[in-house]
Amino acid sequence: MGRLNHAEAPSELVITEWRSKMSNVDTTQEQHDMLEGLIDSCGLASILEAISAICDEKAEYVRANWQDEKAAKAWDTACGVVGCASCDIPFGL
Repeated sequence: MGRLNHAEAPSELVITEWRSKMSNVDTTQEQHDMLEGLIDSCGLASILEAISAICDEKAEYVRANWQDEKAAKAWDTACGVVGCASCDIPFGL
C-alpha cells in the first residue's frame, strides 16, 4: 500500500487538534461528532487513506519492535481493507 503525499493527507494541525479534542471526550456520541467533523473538514477518502497509512506504520512497528508476525499481518490486512475502501469513495466525499 503506497504512502500518502502531504497534499492528500489531513494536515498535521488538523490531526493534532482532533487528537487534543478527542483526549477530552468522554462519551461515544462526542467521539462520533468529533470524527464526523474531521471527515467534514478533510473528506472521507483522505481520512480512510490516512487510516490505511497508520495501519501500515503499525504493522511495521509491531514487526520490528515486538516480532509479532501475527499481529503485524492483522495490521497489514487492515491497511489493505481500509485502503481498498478509500479507492471506492466517490470524488468529493
